[in-house]
Amino acid sequence: MKIQIYILNLARSAHRRTHMQNQLKACDVPYVFIEAVDGKSKQAVDFNAYNPRTLDITGKALKATEVG
Repeated sequence: MKIQIYILNLARSAHRRTHMQNQLKACDVPYVFIEAVDGKSKQAVDFNAYNPRTLDITGKALKATEVG
């Protein structure tokens, strides 16, 4: 049985994508790349689905990169 592999990758990390493609080709497994949300240039509140109640759960506000 083959399983599908999903890889999150930032568009700005093309070298990582290439590296992963080379590794997975050698394994002969099916994979799909999904473009990750880059939160580096945003604030957490910029994300529509951000729930500020995470402060109650985690004890701290999430960074935009964590929300992304």
